[in-house]
Amino acid sequence: MAGVEIQANIWSGLRSDTLVRELPAGVTALFSGLLALAPLLWLPRLMPSAALFASLLWIFVPVALSVFSLAFLQLWLPPAGAVLSGLFAYPLWSWQRLEAARRHLDLELRELGEAIPGEGGDDATTTVGRMGFEQRIARVQAARRRVQHLEEQRREALAFISHDLRVPLANAVQRLENEPDCRPGQLLPSLRRAQAMAQNFLGLARAEALDRRHMKTIDLLSVLHQAADEMYFAAQRREMRIERRLPDEPAWIVGDFEAIERCAINLLQNAVAYGSPDAAIILGADLKHPHGSPRDFVRFWVENTGAEWRPEELDRLFEKFRRGEPAGQGGRRPEGSGLGLYYVRTVAGKHGGRTGVDGGAGGRIRFWVELPLSGTGA
Repeated sequence: MAGVEIQANIWSGLRSDTLVRELPAGVTALFSGLLALAPLLWLPRLMPSAALFASLLWIFVPVALSVFSLAFLQLWLPPAGAVLSGLFAYPLWSWQRLEAARRHLDLELRELGEAIPGEGGDDATTTVGRMGFEQRIARVQAARRRVQHLEEQRREALAFISHDLRVPLANAVQRLENEPDCRPGQLLPSLRRAQAMAQNFLGLARAEALDRRHMKTIDLLSVLHQAADEMYFAAQRREMRIERRLPDEPAWIVGDFEAIERCAINLLQNAVAYGSPDAAIILGADLKHPHGSPRDFVRFWVENTGAEWRPEELDRLFEKFRRGEPAGQGGRRPEGSGLGLYYVRTVAGKHGGRTGVDGGAGGRIRFWVELPLSGTGA
């Protein structure tokens, strides 16, 4: 553009008062600051997706105001500060929200670790700071499921106490009140039944609280021999015998000695209760080396002969409070709480193993528990 044309444009702008004027620096800073603070009006109130959409729309507002003031008011309002503030407002606010959520999750995880069995402890508390955000969320979800499980256990415990445990105790109290000549020996069956139920329920609660980190390397075969010795007199009272088919070499597993022993005793008690008198109860164990499997297993089992079992009954024998009804006993069931086989399944699961039952037809039935070998010696 020629110099004379430049001068002509300046003279024309002066005459018509259309020259662009810059706002004072203080006014520009105040206006830009107000535009930058505007996202705070909706960010705390909107959900993340809506807040992101509103923040993107807001970026165009300073630009539109700058264009409007330049075109119609001949005032220059620099939009850069407000635009940059709008660009950074949402990420900064999201970071602040994530930090608040992280602090809340850390607090919840520490409280859950102290309050819920099996969900915390000192080790879990110290590792919270090294978890990722998704890991924290997964940990809280796992704790929520654990709380639901504990709530179900609480309801089952109340139902157990209000019915199964209360009935034999109420019978004993009623006989004491209504039968002045009632002898103590007449009350023993009811009281022993109540005591056995309470012990079974407490044992199950301990089994469900087993922690693999606190288990030790033990010889499974020594546990099985001890369980067979424990059940010797009970089998003898029914004129039954316990045959042992156990390997000579040890079978080392990582487990809880008392819980595994109780598993074997429960299986033997089940065989004594449902087996035929004068029949043999076989306690055996087999070492298994599955092809391609990273770990070897040991399976111990209890086999007995008795009444024939229906297939639909076998599928439900490991359920809680389930007492079997052999087809050949006319619906008669030995007394019990229905927790014995459920205890076996619970303990096997806590040890990384599984349970099962084979047979049933012809009265021959075998219950087995399969556990991973530790791969170490004594």
